Amino acid sequence: MEIIFLGTAAAEGIPALFCECEICKEAQRRGGKNIRMRSAVILANRLLIDFGPDMFYQKIKNNLDFSHLKHVLITHSHSDHFDTTALWFRHNPFCHINGDKMMTIYGNEKVEKYFSYSLSGEENKPYIEFKRVYREQTFYADDIQITPLLARHAPDEECFVYYIEIEGKKVFYGNDSGIYPDSTIEFLKGKNLDLVIFDSNTAKHRDGKYHMGILDNVEVYERFKGQGTVNDNTKVVMTHFSHNGQMLHEELEIEAQKYGFIVAYDSLKLEI
Repeated sequence: MEIIFLGTAAAEGIPALFCECEICKEAQRRGGKNIRMRSAVILANRLLIDFGPDMFYQKIKNNLDFSHLKHVLITHSHSDHFDTTALWFRHNPFCHINGDKMMTIYGNEKVEKYFSYSLSGEENKPYIEFKRVYREQTFYADDIQITPLLARHAPDEECFVYYIEIEGKKVFYGNDSGIYPDSTIEFLKGKNLDLVIFDSNTAKHRDGKYHMGILDNVEVYERFKGQGTVNDNTKVVMTHFSHNGQMLHEELEIEAQKYGFIVAYDSLKLEI
């Protein structure tokens, strides 16, 4: 099963649009893996997680065909994860779709409100729909099993991270979040995951309340290891990096290697 990291940055991207910090200046000078769009992934070319403001270029860069995309899973309503502007174009005359190809957006209460407001007047178009999902209530997107779990991120919203079973693999998509609530960690006990994706926003700095840094990731990983959530074959990936973490890609890789973690970069493809 293939996963593609379409974007690996926090809300401001790297280099940030108006920033003159040393990380942004050096990232722009070096280019390559230091250039990061807003975070999103696609699993097995079937399940897209988050739909941010860079989706148009991410589609082109990765040669994706979204006309067949059926399932879009949203973690929370922040604009770097749920940008509704492009969704409005999923009907005639902005796109021409052959047959009845419904695309379903899954998310929490606040995501649903943003969706309804942004697509007001388009509810009867036959191309896009919304389904509300609830904490620890497992649902299916075709044969993909998905369980929303509580994140620790925005105090005014029930943000989700997700446990996913897809094509025989077990995946935990863990951003945006600080150190996960006990209920989420308990749910993942004994899962023997194939892939863990961590929020590593603050990189060299610890956070834990809204995002995580590398040492926060290590702390959670050790808890996971002690309760059978992960094993020696589990791939652990760091993503959602901010310039405020003050580390370039090469520096992140040096630090991640100490723990056997993988540093995601835009268009990284992993087989699990």
